[in-house]
Amino acid sequence: ELGYDNVWTAEQHAPDEYHSAQFPVLAAIATRTSRIRLGTYIVILPLYHPLQVAEEAATLDALSDGRFDLGVGQGYVVSEYAAYNVPRKERPARMEEGLAIIRGLWEQEQFSYEGKHFKIAPISLHPRPVQKRLPIWVAGLTEKSIDRAARYGCHFAGAGAAVGMQMYDASLQRHGYNPKQFHKGALRMVYIADSRERAWEEAA
Repeated sequence: ELGYDNVWTAEQHAPDEYHSAQFPVLAAIATRTSRIRLGTYIVILPLYHPLQVAEEAATLDALSDGRFDLGVGQGYVVSEYAAYNVPRKERPARMEEGLAIIRGLWEQEQFSYEGKHFKIAPISLHPRPVQKRLPIWVAGLTEKSIDRAARYGCHFAGAGAAVGMQMYDASLQRHGYNPKQFHKGALRMVYIADSRERAWEEAA
């Protein structure tokens, strides 16, 4: 009714302004809405088993009747990795394996995987996503992380810098994709008040 197209949640573990468990929050929103799209900006993928993320995302897609977008990233907060007892140096490798596993589980009737960090015996995912190709967004700030988003054929969850958007488009082309078929998101902070003057006064 307010004219918004999407509502996305964000994950961190400790600060009050973020969600530590996004999927239950989005499931509650899904059952109370009918049109608005829902998404995660982002799930810190290396902290979790990809099978769990794939199952919960597919379930949320079913609950929302195909209105869900999965956004994932590496995260950066040292204390979060310490709390989960996951070495931060393993972030890129866990991220790569996680993306491969989630795609495989969603797109193949029977899927198995053996990598350095994750091993999955043959399994069939149920429920399957309602959307034929559930959108995956990958966060990135560095050249390597931006290239990863393009290499896996994912949409780009950026932080707003124009150079990152340009790098993403170039990487898509390098990996054989058409940039016009992909979306780019820019994270921007906003402050809402009754007037522009009041917003500046309160924010100051």
